Parts: sequence; structure tokens; C-alpha cells
Amino acid sequence: MIFIKPDERNCFQNNDAYVNRLVDEVMNAIRLRFYGDVFFRKQQVTSGDNFIYFPILYYLFVITIKANSILQNSNFSSFSRSFYNQIFNKSLATLSLIEDGFHDSAYSCARSAIEYFINFLIINKTPNVIKEFGDFIDYDVRKENCGEGYTEEFRDKYTNRINKNEKSMINYLHFGWVDKIENYHQIVATHPYSFDGLIKYLKKDSDEEKNILLERLEKLHKMCHSYSHGNISICRYPLLHYFELSQMLYYVLRTSYVMLCKETNTNIDIEKINVLDVLDNEFKLLLKQYNERTTENFEQYYKS
Repeated sequence: MIFIKPDERNCFQNNDAYVNRLVDEVMNAIRLRFYGDVFFRKQQVTSGDNFIYFPILYYLFVITIKANSILQNSNFSSFSRSFYNQIFNKSLATLSLIEDGFHDSAYSCARSAIEYFINFLIINKTPNVIKEFGDFIDYDVRKENCGEGYTEEFRDKYTNRINKNEKSMINYLHFGWVDKIENYHQIVATHPYSFDGLIKYLKKDSDEEKNILLERLEKLHKMCHSYSHGNISICRYPLLHYFELSQMLYYVLRTSYVMLCKETNTNIDIEKINVLDVLDNEFKLLLKQYNERTTENFEQYYKS
């Protein structure tokens, strides 16, 4: 019903096909409630839009809980498990913040989920860098969490880095492991030690569908900066946060969930419901609504 005018809503409500669709949606939500609303608060922390009950966020929550259940009951590499845990936990934190009405704060968690997801795609593509990636995580932990500063080993790698035009030691701390990727610097000649560099590398041999995914995640990732750094507080229309955060989580969670189910030989359906079909249909509707966003439509939405 988002952006549907009041007089048009009456037509829907008197339509048997629409009513039957609502019944199906309610029945599915009941069947999935042990992955969904049983975890929700009985009362919101802040008053306002309760977006967590909107179908797309509800189903994203469901597959996140299902993914965590799979992770607890499956045996596979500790490295993959670590990435999946980070992706799904950051996504769950994002959904929890949305549920409580802290939409602007949710962007930071959503951005982290995107970053873990992109790192995971890189590692899957170039598994030979696993040890180097782990070493750089250790350098980061020693510096930021243990207060030990840059280790001698890290400083030696920085001195011998492949792209010496890039001077930022902190950027190298976060992305220096890419030096172990064959041909990376031939593909990413400028700003290699960055999130954008990782995106550019992944695009090189990707098909059209994956390129679209990467381009949208790149754009959405940039959207998070102002919220994550405190430059922008909550906007006048919380529905805009719903649109943006739903897109971020959809692209990350849908792909990650399919990868996890494939790796663990788990049926993608949940409670015999094809959750991905439902999710994809809801996402098409969300994109249509997002493209119809105007000040006038937002004002009308909050008046009705």
C-alpha cells in the first residue's frame, strides 16, 4: 500500500484476489513465526514506523535466524564459518536497530555487513590469500584493540608493498592483504587498498548479474558514510531509511543465504515455504516504490 492513494486502496480491499493474497501472507508469517516475530519486542523502544513487520524485512529476518541455526548445526571450515557469522550477525544487528526505530544507527552495521560480504567473495575467489588475510586481521587487532601499535612485521610489509604510490598506512592495514592476490594490481591500478578497489577487482571477471549486484552494493555502501560518521541524523521520512536499508540487506543476505545452503547441503525452503521467491517478489515491489519516492508521496504516506 506504500504510495497507493486512499481511493485506490478501497479498490484493493474490495478485491477477492487481493484479500486471498493477504490471507496467504498471514498464514506464511504464522508458519515462519519461530524464525520471525517470536524474537520481536512486544513494545518498540522508540515510537514510530514498525518496519520489521513489513514483508521484505520480515523475510530477511527469517532467513537470518535460519542461517544462524544452520551455522550452529553444521560442520565446515572455521574460516567460512567466521565470515558467515560476521555477515549474518551484522545483518541481525541492523534488523534489530530497525525494529527499535534507530534507523540512522543501523547504517553502520549494514555497512559492516556489506564489507564482510565483499571480503568473503574475494576470499572465495582467491583462497590462497586466507593466511595473509588472517595475518592482517591480527595486525589490526594488535594495533586497535591491544594498543600495541604497528608491529615490525607489518611495517616491513608496508615498506615492501606493491603500490608505493599509496601512502596511507591505515588503508594498507585494512587492505594490504590484497598484495597476495595474483594480478590484483594490474586490474586495480589506482586506490588498490580500499573497498572500491575490491569492488573493481570482483567486477573484472563477473557476469552481468553479478556486476549489477556489485554496482548497487558499491552505491549503497557510499550512502552509509554520512550516517556512520554522524554527519546526518534521522531524516524527515523514516520510510526512506526502510527503502535503503532493505536494499543493503537484501543484496547481502539473499546471496549469503544461498551460498550457505549450498555449502552445507541445506534445503533453501523454510517450513516448506519458498522464502526466496517471496523475498524476490517483495523486493521488486520495494524497488518500484523506491523509484516512485517524491516529497509529495512521502507527505501523503505519513498523512494517511
